[in-house]
Amino acid sequence: MATRKKHPPTRPARRAAPRPAPARVEIVTRSPFTEESALPVRVTPELIAGPLVDSLSLPAIGFGRSQLTKEEGAALAAPMADDELGILPTGEVYPPTVFIRRRLNAIFGPGGWGLRPCANPTVQGRTVVQPWLLLVREQAVAIAYGECDYQPDNKRMTWATALEACKSNGLMRCCKDLGIGSECWDKRFQHQFRTTRAVLVNVESRQGPDRWWRRLDDPPFPEEGRATRSAGSPEETSRMPRERSTGGDPDRRIVSDAQVRRAMAIANAGHVNAANLHAYLAEHYPYTHDTGKGRCTIAKLYRSDYDAVCAFLERGGS
Repeated sequence: MATRKKHPPTRPARRAAPRPAPARVEIVTRSPFTEESALPVRVTPELIAGPLVDSLSLPAIGFGRSQLTKEEGAALAAPMADDELGILPTGEVYPPTVFIRRRLNAIFGPGGWGLRPCANPTVQGRTVVQPWLLLVREQAVAIAYGECDYQPDNKRMTWATALEACKSNGLMRCCKDLGIGSECWDKRFQHQFRTTRAVLVNVESRQGPDRWWRRLDDPPFPEEGRATRSAGSPEETSRMPRERSTGGDPDRRIVSDAQVRRAMAIANAGHVNAANLHAYLAEHYPYTHDTGKGRCTIAKLYRSDYDAVCAFLERGGS
């Protein structure tokens, strides 16, 4: 009688474990300001190291665990140099984040501070909004919303670029609470900066003729070269006096905008402060007094006296 061969029992095939879905940044179209945002939320280690939350209450968060030394506080609140400040075309003075990051690295060291998103980014129209938490030595010190407008017409801008700009804007607003560049939110300082370090130029934007601010030492906008005569281009302004000349004498014409910008650039290069310049004008050219500003200004100077003032500035105000 033939015997059957016994085959070993077959084992069921092992199923491969499902791979976890990769983490992704979700951009939703709902507003971050919800009814849940009114609930109290404490800054806990779970909030700092845990998942993102959408119910963050800014007024209810307290920052009491981080202890900064007096030296660190003084270094944070030290005024920024004029060369470290920028100006928007609309005239607002702001501290660029590159100088903010350098100051934080100089005080706390690279890796001693960081930004942590508190919620997923949201989109309101074309504006990306996201709250950010500033940490120093793993302790929360400030929180603020960052925002950035996405420009679909800009070929160099992507959603990733908009999110990165939103992060930088959140860092600037967080550091405002630490005193970094706080003078930029002082209206008197902004007026002084625009008067001594910036110039208002005529441009031809997509919306038509406009006037934008920029630093005196910044290169001209590309839109400045496209400004039309109807927009009052700098070239046209330099050829025409601001006021009608007295008695037809061309030397009695008021200096042009281009001449004012050149004189201010010479003053900045020679480190002539505004007070010294105003005192010199009041002593030698009292007719340049501007009643609206309450002081003398180069903008009221006659062209016949322009070279003498420039020579004074080139000597460093001596």
